[in-house]
Amino acid sequence: MNHLTIEERPTVPSGSSLYTIHGGWLIVAWSFIYMFSAWWIRTSVLTDEVYLNSVGAHADQARVYSLIELQHRFGPLIYSMVPVGLLLRAAAVAFCLLAGALLGGHKLSFGTAFKISLFAESAFVAYALLKLLLLAFSHPISRLQDMQEFAPLSLYSFLPPGGAPRWLMYPLQTLNLFEIAYWFLLAAGLRYFLGQPLGKMLALVISTYGIALLGWITSVEFLTINAS
Repeated sequence: MNHLTIEERPTVPSGSSLYTIHGGWLIVAWSFIYMFSAWWIRTSVLTDEVYLNSVGAHADQARVYSLIELQHRFGPLIYSMVPVGLLLRAAAVAFCLLAGALLGGHKLSFGTAFKISLFAESAFVAYALLKLLLLAFSHPISRLQDMQEFAPLSLYSFLPPGGAPRWLMYPLQTLNLFEIAYWFLLAAGLRYFLGQPLGKMLALVISTYGIALLGWITSVEFLTINAS
């Protein structure tokens, strides 16, 4: 019995590791990148001309310019919400990992699960940077619809324009290479802190975060279909 107890005890490898970086620095770094991305897209990509091209033919000019003015006035509010959104997502994923670890008989603190989530966020940060590079050099945006459909390395990006119904856009865009990388980074973090095989930890991620993601996508699809 004692032998089994020792095997279930988390083993954190000694020595230098990226996981020794304080989580606060990650929050600052990721927030800066996301805020810069939001600022650049708002000022250089989604210009007034893009809004005019998108809705100008369907509304009178006074209303269009009123919408543009509101966008300029409240756009910066997005920046202050970026760290909040980052923390909420990291906390939600940490709860998923924590629940899975507890059900599997592993000892994992919320702080450790939160740090794993912050490190795995690097996959989405890389995705944001890739989109910036593509938008800057090879993917011009002329309408809001172009931006909505822009999802590189996703299942949606491999379909021809109009190849899928609008209600399938969100799930097909969510299933992308960086989402898969995020799953593996979560599993790698669990492997590091729990000392378990990577395959077993990946199964834990799929059975917890994966199910939560499926529930979120289903909820978004339900609202989208009802709103259309």
